[in-house]
Amino acid sequence: MYEVEMEDEMFDLEDPLLEGDPFLGGVLGALSGLLGEEELLGEDELGEGEAYADGLGEAEAEVLMELLVDQIAESESEEEADQFLPIFAALAPLAVKAAGALAPVAARVAKRVVPQLARGVVSMGRRMMRSPAGRQAVRALPTIAKGAARDVLKTAARGQPVGPALVGRALARQTARVLRDPGRRRLCLRRSRRIVQAVKPRVARALASTV
Repeated sequence: MYEVEMEDEMFDLEDPLLEGDPFLGGVLGALSGLLGEEELLGEDELGEGEAYADGLGEAEAEVLMELLVDQIAESESEEEADQFLPIFAALAPLAVKAAGALAPVAARVAKRVVPQLARGVVSMGRRMMRSPAGRQAVRALPTIAKGAARDVLKTAARGQPVGPALVGRALARQTARVLRDPGRRRLCLRRSRRIVQAVKPRVARALASTV
């Protein structure tokens, strides 16, 4: 249903987090030192190893992904959601940063993997945005993107080349794994909502205190 097609839309893939964007910058600042990893995700949901790059922790990257897709899921129309397309691209570097024990590999291949992963996630996100049910399904995109990133990084860790076709297959495989299994899909969406409900008020208070 959501096959991945690499498209030619150009986003700032060198910096998909849109540094300078007031919302994203504010959220990143509010997350810093605010989140308790075990409280939010649970010990069994935390990855191993250190986070990849720029001081953004693995758990922080995961939570930020959920906050970003929550914005899209709460949009009221496909037209309104179009303004969030760059957010889909931002999921790619965050998924790589949440790679846990694969962080050393991520640091080595991120410049090749992130743009390819971003284009695939944007393509999937566009397809999902075509219906209200699809807009709710975007809550599964962080799980899908993280799974695809880990698959690609494991391939890179074995010394095998990574390219657009590999990334596309990884995304398609993870999409089918999550969305075609009703139980897995429900679990994924519940987890997303639980994280957002726990964090969103705290981030809002932190943002308000900086105004």
